[in-house]
Amino acid sequence: MMQRSSATCGLFLLLFGMLLLLATTGLIQVDFWGVFIPLLMIAFGGLTLWTVITRRGGPRQVKVHVPLERAKSASVRVRFGAGKLTLTSGVQGEDLASVQALGEVRLRATTTSDERSVEFWVPVEFLGDVLAPWKWSGSQPPSWDVRLRQAIPLSLIVEAGACQMDLDLTSLQVRDLRLVTGASSVMVRMPGAAGETRARITAGAAGVKVRVPPGVAARVRVPTGLGEVQVDRGRFPGGDGLFESKDFATAANKLDLSVEVGAASVEIS
Repeated sequence: MMQRSSATCGLFLLLFGMLLLLATTGLIQVDFWGVFIPLLMIAFGGLTLWTVITRRGGPRQVKVHVPLERAKSASVRVRFGAGKLTLTSGVQGEDLASVQALGEVRLRATTTSDERSVEFWVPVEFLGDVLAPWKWSGSQPPSWDVRLRQAIPLSLIVEAGACQMDLDLTSLQVRDLRLVTGASSVMVRMPGAAGETRARITAGAAGVKVRVPPGVAARVRVPTGLGEVQVDRGRFPGGDGLFESKDFATAANKLDLSVEVGAASVEIS
């Protein structure tokens, strides 16, 4: 399916380029820029019809696995668009990560020294499906269920668009977390026994809830912005953009969290 869509896009680009070349060299008399927008709309409409006609059913269920390959640490990046994203521990066997998805998944995995680097993302065609609800199977949006290995130090980056997100890191050894999201509904459960975790959350028009497990100290930095940030001052006293547990300096398990928000609502407890 992706090859046919790519071929169709290539054909449209080839026709546009030939038309522009002929108009530029004077071989044909046509106001190219005057007809460019109508041609672009026709091309997009034709590609959409082609995709709908040739597609058999909606997004399919797929599952991908990434083996650990004896790595001692890992860096995982997840790029997801609209839909539902869940991420937690519980990967099976000798795998580092697995994704069970409604729709297509692309991945890239490399190993450098003792670190395994993995990136998951939505392929271009499937991103088009997300933005075109008439292509969805029934009313069910795309969804990913990501599972990561529990007993290995992790660096985690999650970049998501307008989606429902549940990141349960409670049992994971996440040492560094970067979360960037747009108009999403997000729940993040921070690690419970990972030593020191550094985290940064950047949110647009999102609703974000951050849960810090009992027994984990935290320091929270909240620059002044357009959004609303609520911090449990019983656990994390402070003010003027800085909140910190009384035992943060000596705690065995601690979270150093920086929050940057636009028109977002963030709740930390």
